[in-house]
Amino acid sequence: MRKISELQAFYTPDNQNKYNEALSQLQHAVQVAKLAEQNFATDAQIAACLLHDIGHLIFDTDLTLEDRDDVHEVHGAIILSQFFGPEVFQPVRYHVEAKRYLCTIDSHYYNDLSPTSKQSLKLQGGRYQNTQQIKAFENKPYFKEAVQLSRFDDCGKTSENSNADFDHYLPLLNSLHAYAS
Repeated sequence: MRKISELQAFYTPDNQNKYNEALSQLQHAVQVAKLAEQNFATDAQIAACLLHDIGHLIFDTDLTLEDRDDVHEVHGAIILSQFFGPEVFQPVRYHVEAKRYLCTIDSHYYNDLSPTSKQSLKLQGGRYQNTQQIKAFENKPYFKEAVQLSRFDDCGKTSENSNADFDHYLPLLNSLHAYAS
């Protein structure tokens, strides 16, 4: 059985510069998880928020700097499916689609994105082009959880209060891991 320490190993100082915002991947992960926690999300949602960008950490470089989409949501979901059930990995798989969806249905959402998120949105396919794409996304499993994750994701990018305590979430991750095995 795989161990949660394997996931924790992605959040090391060596991987901390692989984020194009004013904070590290670790700081961002913990901020997003804290937002979920403060908004009374389920344990699975908190875990998804904490680990949603793990797919970025498998590469040696930030592919977005090369104007390439790293498809981190797919890679992340594949990794997380080895540790957790779909209630954790499916929102991760769909959180980029959720950003595209939110940018399509809510112009304020797009306007509030960071410059880096606007750039990555272009690489990820941009806004949806028609109502069929919107409806198709709304019919996906864990659609609502992915949308909530995307909202937390875009709010968890501040350099204020950027103390990162990944270890705080280890009991939660271990309880979900035990449930999935």
